[in-house]
Amino acid sequence: MANGWQTQDIEGCFNVANLSAPIEQDLNLSTKAPIKIWKIIIASLVALAIIGGGVYFATQKLFNSREVPKLPNEQAQQLPEETVSSTPTQELPVAVTTLDCKQDFDCFIQASQNCKLVKVNYTATIDLFGVKQTTESFFEIKGNEAGKCNFYLRTEKIDLAFPASVPPEVISQQKDMYKKLEGRAGSCEFITSDLTAMLTRWKQGNFSAGDLPAKCQGTYFEQPSLGEKQEVNYADCGSSDLCFSDYVKTCAPAKVIISNQGLTYIETIEGYEGSDCILTLVYTKFPVPGFVGEKMTCKVPKSNLANFKDYLQGEKTMKQSCEGPLIDLIIQMGAE
Repeated sequence: MANGWQTQDIEGCFNVANLSAPIEQDLNLSTKAPIKIWKIIIASLVALAIIGGGVYFATQKLFNSREVPKLPNEQAQQLPEETVSSTPTQELPVAVTTLDCKQDFDCFIQASQNCKLVKVNYTATIDLFGVKQTTESFFEIKGNEAGKCNFYLRTEKIDLAFPASVPPEVISQQKDMYKKLEGRAGSCEFITSDLTAMLTRWKQGNFSAGDLPAKCQGTYFEQPSLGEKQEVNYADCGSSDLCFSDYVKTCAPAKVIISNQGLTYIETIEGYEGSDCILTLVYTKFPVPGFVGEKMTCKVPKSNLANFKDYLQGEKTMKQSCEGPLIDLIIQMGAE
């Protein structure tokens, strides 16, 4: 009808085809259908809304009651939670420091009274019969070990100043010998009071062979053997006892031949062994059989080199300071 067709025209067409009854029924339905269809649509929408809401709330409850498993990548990316450790923190050890007295020897002596950790650079000058010896040393107390105070010492440098009367070859020999002592080090285990007493004596300039009443070790205490010292060239004093005495003052290697009242003997200065000067004596002529060719070796402390002859005169001193077949013969002859 919208295209200009009238109802009667349409019915006429269907009548020709003998289809008028079905068309009429369809037309009657089409006039009533819009009202029913809208009711059905509204009812369907309401039902869907009710059903959808129920499904939504049901699924929300289900998801909240179950934990959704995480994928491995999600677990790897999740940062660990920070936890507070109940383990107590350990205190850092306190650094042990050594007191540096620099060149203050009184400071070092005072610290030694309690065997404290302390170090010092010490310089001492002594006069040995006109020869001035200046020694630079490093001392350190390293603490108490097994009830003993550990004392470390090292010779840094030794300088010698000789009188003009000393021959150049002697000066050269002495300087070479003392040069070998530089850099030598050692350590000793002291009773604390003995260490303090020794250091006090050193400050007063009192050095002696008995200054180390302790167990010591190291190159500082090593001494070359007499065999090594014999390789040194000996100064020849001929028969001059005065020349020999001058060499004894510095313990420089030298020899002298003394002849007196039918006796002839050779005296030799071998050099230092520790703080003692080594002297040897051999008779080449003696009126009593058995003495010729026999030898004795004596140790004379530095403090007695100026009067070494007087020092070796007494029988008691000779027994303590000398050894060898000749000393036994001399003592035996004196007893007879």
